[in-house]
Amino acid sequence: MDIKVFQYTTIIPAKFNTVWPYFSNPKNLVEITSFPVISQLRLEEAESGTQVVEIDFSLSFLSYTWLAEITRDEANCQFTDVAMNPPFPLGSWKHTHTFKQQGAYTVMCDRLEIITRVPSFIISKGLQQMFKSREKAIKQIFN
Repeated sequence: MDIKVFQYTTIIPAKFNTVWPYFSNPKNLVEITSFPVISQLRLEEAESGTQVVEIDFSLSFLSYTWLAEITRDEANCQFTDVAMNPPFPLGSWKHTHTFKQQGAYTVMCDRLEIITRVPSFIISKGLQQMFKSREKAIKQIFN
């Protein structure tokens, strides 16, 4: 098993009070994600105040249903999704999204803590591609 912390920063050309509501709705993940392809997303509120999201996605010839629990920490302008059933080759997935206002912009920092069953550099390439593609979509939405 290989442990990896992956970080990606996106500068969003909009103020926090516009950005936060958009990212607080997990259904917008479909709009900003072109890789991997998300075909369906379902959301349910848990009794604990968290949300459970179920995402059907495909990556090349593989398809998978991903379950994650989302915990929101509004005081610190962040939310975290933790995979309940990460697909192979992932052993675990914890993704924290943090937002900070900087002048007319919002800085969004994504921090992933993963355990993989393959060398993490292989996973890092896919993550880099995914976040680069999301950054492009985000900038189109907020421009």
